[in-house]
Amino acid sequence: MGENELTNVFDEGENDRAIVEGENVMYGTGKLAEMLGISRDMVRCHIQEFEDYFDVNYTKEGKGGHIRFPSEQFERLDMVVNLRKTKSVEEVKEILDNPQMANLFIQGGNSEQRIALLLTENSKFILESVKKMLDDGLERRTAALLEDKKELTKRNELLDQHLNEIKETNERLCEENEALREAVKKDADRIVQLQESNQRMEGLLKDVLDRLPENQKKGFFSLFKK
Repeated sequence: MGENELTNVFDEGENDRAIVEGENVMYGTGKLAEMLGISRDMVRCHIQEFEDYFDVNYTKEGKGGHIRFPSEQFERLDMVVNLRKTKSVEEVKEILDNPQMANLFIQGGNSEQRIALLLTENSKFILESVKKMLDDGLERRTAALLEDKKELTKRNELLDQHLNEIKETNERLCEENEALREAVKKDADRIVQLQESNQRMEGLLKDVLDRLPENQKKGFFSLFKK
């Protein structure tokens, strides 16, 4: 048996038992698989999926070495394995992120306790969801009111602008009407003056005709026929 074969046998044997490192007891994947009743590949898969929730060591730098899993975290890994049978990775992480729920599952609480806790968490979630909906609804209504106010302000500005234009047009028309009235008044005065002048001329002509002898009147009218 060559040197590499001896190393592999040693590594595999080491993974099948508990390893003492200082004051800590570490489990290899083989030991974990035996204790959990799953394959080594499943052990590695669960540890890698939830590596942020475990203090895992490796036999060499990086993740190329064999896993050394702390024994004091075995219960948490056992909980993860059991939860993954019915829950997604994201759902299990939500439980791990909630210390109260995680401790309940680790401590093996009975079904009634778990249901009560889940109902409590669901109630909190529902309340938060309702509050968020109300807040979102209030925010949308506030935004809509602000938009309506902006639109109303815009319309009022346009109305004021139209009113100013109408006012300016009315003032201009008043000025033009006043000028027209003045012009009409002047024309009326000139017409009156012309009428008075014509009346005076008629009176003078009548006086002149009255003074002329009959034989000269005919000659006088012949001047207006030319």
